[in-house]
Amino acid sequence: MGAYGIRTFETDDATDWLEAFAEAPKGDTLREALELGSHPSITTSRIALAAAEVVAAWCGRPAPEIPPQVTAWLLGRTQAVNETALDMARAGVTRVLEDSELRDSWEDYGELEAWRSAVSDLRSRLG
Repeated sequence: MGAYGIRTFETDDATDWLEAFAEAPKGDTLREALELGSHPSITTSRIALAAAEVVAAWCGRPAPEIPPQVTAWLLGRTQAVNETALDMARAGVTRVLEDSELRDSWEDYGELEAWRSAVSDLRSRLG
């Protein structure tokens, strides 16, 4: 049985993506995770939220439950986050919050407000 929770890193999709990112961290990997089409799938949305969490941490505003892989990656960063990554993270989080299968599933389960609160925290940390 897979991990399933309201917080970003409480899902297998997010943690699997993060493990792959930690093994070979690249800006392209972040960009690809944050490029969302219309009404993204549950998996795509979870991955986008994980990538946005990496960007938020890179900005100095990590989630309290940020995985150690992100902290390790950040220790090697010598440059500040660029505006393009930050803008893509903001847009991705907004898309997931407003129009995604993930949003729809939380609404179906009657947990939309709790999930929205968790994701809104991420959005606020992105500025």
